[in-house]
Amino acid sequence: MVLKKDKKADLKSLQRQLGTSRLGFASEERLYKYLRLTPGEVTPLAVANDTGHEVEVVFDADLAGKDRIGVHPNDNTATVWLTFEALEKYVAHYGSIVHFADI
Repeated sequence: MVLKKDKKADLKSLQRQLGTSRLGFASEERLYKYLRLTPGEVTPLAVANDTGHEVEVVFDADLAGKDRIGVHPNDNTATVWLTFEALEKYVAHYGSIVHFADI
């Protein structure tokens, strides 16, 4: 889930919007298994590590069209800035399913 830093995710609302019965944050083990990340490093750029295409990415609909979005480059000690269009293309390039939701 990718959203602005000042927003909080309402998982029940997201479940309804995505039509899923179960939604939650990944455990430390699952983060590492699928994205090769540890807690605190979560970033949409990690889809490059998801060789089995298991991870689906949910973008906050408010991000669409933004000229500048900051994300961690698989390490939370730095920030990479790019357009939303570039980020969406990057995620799609690695074969992840993309969803949009009102968060």
